Amino acid sequence: MIIEALASPPASDELEVTVFGRGMGECVMCHLGEARWLMIDCFRDAHGRPVAEAYLERFGGDHRIVAAVATHWDDDHTHGLSEVVRHHRPDEMWMPIVLNTRELFRFAVEHDEAMHGRGPSGLRNFVDVLKITKGGRVRRWGIAGLNITTGTDAAALAGTRDC
Repeated sequence: MIIEALASPPASDELEVTVFGRGMGECVMCHLGEARWLMIDCFRDAHGRPVAEAYLERFGGDHRIVAAVATHWDDDHTHGLSEVVRHHRPDEMWMPIVLNTRELFRFAVEHDEAMHGRGPSGLRNFVDVLKITKGGRVRRWGIAGLNITTGTDAAALAGTRDC
């Protein structure tokens, strides 16, 4: 359930970070200004919709996810990701660098085809994201220290921190 304070969109110059979770994964939505959003991970709500889609739909207008990040490819962090990427066509789709091999791409596509699209949802989402982003210069591979393009004055940096 989205609390009432988040029922209206943030101001065009307002930073908002909203974390959605249900104990199995999270989706983080970062308003970057000017109705542009950064989405980190994805999962479906109780109605089967990607939680990010349901959230932005409440605002109406031209709210758009301009960058998406998949921190790792577990279903609880990517379920519904291909739908969001297909709908919003983000300028950048960040994925873990360990997935950036031709052999893995070929393996994923061949197994998805062999299962006639009935394979695990994580595999289907990965293959769909690869197909949607093919040739579009949208794919980015998670290397700490690289800037994520936001299309606004806000800056975002891919990285990790030692705790």
